[in-house]
Parts: sequence; structure tokens; C-alpha cells
Amino acid sequence: MRRLNLVILADVTAQMDRDFHEIAKRVRALAPEIHTYVVSRPRHRRRPLLAQFLRPTLFVEIFPAPYLPIRRGFVARSLRQGKIASYRTLDAAGLPVPRWTEITPGTRLDPAQWGNYVIVKPDRGQRGAYVFPVKTSRVRFKPRESYPEEHYGRRGPMLAQRFVYTGPYPTSYRVLTCFGEPLLALRYESVMGNTALSGPDGFAE
Repeated sequence: MRRLNLVILADVTAQMDRDFHEIAKRVRALAPEIHTYVVSRPRHRRRPLLAQFLRPTLFVEIFPAPYLPIRRGFVARSLRQGKIASYRTLDAAGLPVPRWTEITPGTRLDPAQWGNYVIVKPDRGQRGAYVFPVKTSRVRFKPRESYPEEHYGRRGPMLAQRFVYTGPYPTSYRVLTCFGEPLLALRYESVMGNTALSGPDGFAE
């Protein structure tokens, strides 16, 4: 029987360690010929570091593990890209993406086409930081250096996206995929700390 390696690279500071060990346990039960390792801490690196020289190895990089040098084998990395690249990919696939545009020095948006309000957000952000509704007619380009030090607008472009009214409270969806297969779908409704919107133009209230 041919022996193979599967090395899952995770980050214990961002994810639940035991989840990946449960995945490894299931892989071993389904395919005993696959040696499965989870590397989420530096102390986990010794065995997979040696094993990659002994058997064909697939590394699945959920998060980078700089303390584990990858010398041979195949690497599947999670796709890390900004919103602009993601929207372009979705547009190219023909999926219905709310209208968006990068905010450049010449950007002027017509409320007749975009609605009275748009959502302005950084291309690369985290946990909804610096995502705001802005009156469409007031959207203007700002140089990166004009943003506060901690603002994600200093690290990359800003973009405007058509505001989609999802009800009295902002509602969004996230889908987690692996190798193109959906694993998990989450629905978020931001009730805490938000005033209910009476409609698409309720920001004026």
C-alpha cells in the first residue's frame, strides 16, 4: 500500500486546535494509508518536517506556518485576496454581485444609478471595520496618508458598493468553502448597537 502524507497548517491563535485534530482523526479512519499531521504550534513541526522527505506530501495551508519549512510536496493555500479581486472573480463567473467600484481621484457617483446611499469600505479589512454608509453624492477619493494610522484605507484602495436594504437591521451571509465545496453557511444580523432602519434611505433619520 502506497503511503502518503497530509499536513494541515493552522493557527492556534485564530482557530480551534481540536477541530483540526478531529479532521485528522477522521482522515486516518477513512484512509489509513495517509499519515495526517496537524501543525498549529512550533512544537508540532518535527514529525512532518521529516516525513515530507519520506513520502509524497500534500500541505493544506489554512494559515501560514513559518516555523515549518516546506521542502517538497504540493501546497494548497487558502486564497487571500482583497474585496476588489474577489468581486472581479465573482463578476467573471456571472454571479449576481451588487454594483461596486474602486474609489479613484475621478470617482463621482450618480444617485440615480447607485441609490441615495452606498457602502464605503476598504479593499482589505477585518470584521467589518471602517465599513460605513455614505451619501452617494458625497463619495470622494481620499489619499491614503489622510486616513488615521489604524485605518485600513492606508493599506490599500477604498471602494463603494451599492447599498442593499436587508431589513431593519443589517444582515449578511458568509459561506466557507474548501476546494470549491461549501462546508458552512452563516447568517449574521447586526442588532446590537444599531438603530433599526425604516427603509433604504433610513440613514437620514
